Amino acid sequence: MQIKLIQRKDIDSQKWDACVCQNGHGIIYGLSWFLDCLTESSWSAFIIEDYRAVLPFYPKTKYFIPYISQPVLCRYFQVYGDTSAEAMLISFALNYFKTHSFKTNINIRLYTKPDWESVISYEEKFFQQLSLEPVYVDLEGKFDRNTKRNLRHANTCFIEISNSDEMSNLEFIFEHDPSAYLKHHRNAITKICRAAIERKVGYFLIATTHSKVVGVSFFIEYGQEILFLLNAMNPEGRQYNVSFAAIDHIIKIHAGSGKILDFGGSSIQNIARRNLGFGSDTISYRHYFKSFLQ
Repeated sequence: MQIKLIQRKDIDSQKWDACVCQNGHGIIYGLSWFLDCLTESSWSAFIIEDYRAVLPFYPKTKYFIPYISQPVLCRYFQVYGDTSAEAMLISFALNYFKTHSFKTNINIRLYTKPDWESVISYEEKFFQQLSLEPVYVDLEGKFDRNTKRNLRHANTCFIEISNSDEMSNLEFIFEHDPSAYLKHHRNAITKICRAAIERKVGYFLIATTHSKVVGVSFFIEYGQEILFLLNAMNPEGRQYNVSFAAIDHIIKIHAGSGKILDFGGSSIQNIARRNLGFGSDTISYRHYFKSFLQ
């Protein structure tokens, strides 16, 4: 099987998205419009034959020095299409990165146990997801004690959750991001939210109490996936634990649908604990890294 390296400008978006949508999980991260928004349409891919299998990646340069990066809000890449080609395609890609980039930082999700030796160092990272196949009463039965307590607290504080497609809600998220990480990537984040809303696959969840906004989240729904992409709370919202109410709202609406709720992370202990409190499963992926010293 022949593997080609193809730049974004030469990729057929229709064929690409058709290949990506063959997979059951991780589809959103591989969609052409999603990658375009997060990379200013400067991503590339390794492609086998006529889009039989594909692996996207994000090449960049700084001071004419090439390196491989992971786009903001794109947790991982993976092989799409014919997954039997996964080992060959990823092994080929890692060898390419080792010899053609000054530095590599890329996340890849593997669906099969690799039978090859990695030429680049890696570490395991984790995220959580929840199957929404059971009905709500069964899902609720797996909530831990802390989750149930936080939901009761949100109810006593008269937290209400509503949908919105108004882009102005994004300002609340930027304003109440304590790390300022999102502000640094304002342009890409604004593009992805607007593109998702325009395609009728994205929306904000607004948490209010007594008509005052205390929390805002952003979700993308595509196929059988629901991606919890962004979340922010003001001090009052953190006091009321409104993120628990927003997640519970999504679970109630989609319980019994067979969809997957992707919590968007995390290897961060506190966030992982919250996600696991809803009965979610932990999934691993690999962060491959290489510098000029390796």
